[in-house]
Amino acid sequence: MFGFGNSEEKKDKAKQMRNGFAANAMIRTFGTSDPNEINEILRTYMPEITRAILGTEAQTSHLTKDHADILISIDEKHDEMMKNTHEMMAKLDSLEQQNKELQEKYNAMVERMARYIEKENGKGR
Repeated sequence: MFGFGNSEEKKDKAKQMRNGFAANAMIRTFGTSDPNEINEILRTYMPEITRAILGTEAQTSHLTKDHADILISIDEKHDEMMKNTHEMMAKLDSLEQQNKELQEKYNAMVERMARYIEKENGKGR
């Protein structure tokens, strides 16, 4: 309104800054900001870059397949371990039950022997 903050001037400065950033990015990436040189560089090195990318994709898919095989192997081993654990737990339960039965028989036998000893000691008096 009074000449402050002329929008055309701001637009020009913003455009210069954008162009400066783009030029600096080109220089950092390609070593030049000349479009003809950049075009030549891309035409020269793009096939190599493309091959490298495709090679990386192939290697990645191979690694992914190996990773999947490893995971399947781990799952199989885990399932086998869980099966063995269940079998061992069943055996342990069976052994605990046998131990309990034997302990009861032992206690009954000790009580019978104690009664017999008391009976024998009582006769001698």
